[in-house]
Amino acid sequence: MYRDIVTPCCCLKTSRIGYSGSSEELDNLTATQKPTEGKSQVLPVDDPHFSTISIMEGQDLKPVASDYQILGLICHVYDGSASIHVARHVSSGHYLSVKKVDLDMLDREESGLGSLHKELSLMRLMQHEHVLPYYSAFVADRELWVVLPLMEQGSARDLLDKHFPDGLGETAIALILHDILLALDYIHQMGYIHRSIKASHIFLSRSGGVYLSGFRTAISMIREGQRLRAIHDFPANTVQNLHWLAPETLEQNLLGYDSRSDIYSLGITACELANGCIPFSDMVPMKMLLEKINSTTPKLLDSVTLRDSEGDTSDSQTRRDSGIGGSSYPTLGNEPNPYNRQFSAEFHNFIEVCLRHDPNKRPSAAELLQHEFFKQVKKKTTQEVLSSMLQSVKPVSYTPCYVSSTDVANSVRNLESINLSDEWDFD
Repeated sequence: MYRDIVTPCCCLKTSRIGYSGSSEELDNLTATQKPTEGKSQVLPVDDPHFSTISIMEGQDLKPVASDYQILGLICHVYDGSASIHVARHVSSGHYLSVKKVDLDMLDREESGLGSLHKELSLMRLMQHEHVLPYYSAFVADRELWVVLPLMEQGSARDLLDKHFPDGLGETAIALILHDILLALDYIHQMGYIHRSIKASHIFLSRSGGVYLSGFRTAISMIREGQRLRAIHDFPANTVQNLHWLAPETLEQNLLGYDSRSDIYSLGITACELANGCIPFSDMVPMKMLLEKINSTTPKLLDSVTLRDSEGDTSDSQTRRDSGIGGSSYPTLGNEPNPYNRQFSAEFHNFIEVCLRHDPNKRPSAAELLQHEFFKQVKKKTTQEVLSSMLQSVKPVSYTPCYVSSTDVANSVRNLESINLSDEWDFD
């Protein structure tokens, strides 16, 4: 979700209608605020105004655009219909993110405005420490502004793409998945299926906080006060989610699917975090569908599974996964990195139970939290380990908003020269 963008956005931060100073004074005023044009900047995470979610929840975050100073553009999302910006809350000085959605680019059907409304409603409903909240939402001009916490490290997918292309370490993965399972158990208890579990919907703060987002395709299993045994609805806008969807969701048969389809998606996500690549991503959609329906089960790629698949059962010199970084293991000759890693038997089993073809044989989120894989997770080390790993990782970058002082001065002069006494003549 968070990606580097080199195209500068445009905002007018300093000029105000009614400004009475000279153009030289305005030049001096804007010169102190003008960032470098066209160059990405990393977030100033050492600034004391980088606040925690709990601090911001105590702030008066009004649904007014003027309360938020847009500092720069992080990325475009939803096929260009929305954009994520770094912003500062004017009254407190704290940093936030603002998602701007172009309402003109959305249709009024369920896949457009309907899914957006549902996403915001669910984010407001889901009050959990590992579900990404939003602080305020309002319409400004022809855009919907959604004010969110600023996740300095972006998504787990961003970490893989920019810093750990061979995958994260096992301990880091266990910590992340443990917190996501806590959120998933809560969501399922609330009667919902998430339907979009993947690394790009897992967000990380620099302090080690883990948050689940991506509720646009979530669906309730409650109908007329009764909990359904299965759902038969196929999620809209699923082209980007096909690799993570469970076989029973893709089959669209009379049996339908339930919350255990999310467990399958979690297993695919675990492979994604461990190896940096997404299972089935090298297949066209039809072949992927056939493979899933025919019970093809992805596996973790490491020295054991790779050599077994090649028929090599001889002992080899491998490195046990250290648990923190994923790209720190040296390769031997031209062999790919997985040959030099070995994940634990518990991790392999975790993947196996999540990706079972029969959903009735998959454990629930609550049951998975008791899996042997999470014995390495201790509450006192969750944020400690992740924050330690993230200290050496650059936070997300953004393209500063840029307006030259000359353009600002010219705009002010043009406004001041408008003759408001002119009359319209329609004859």
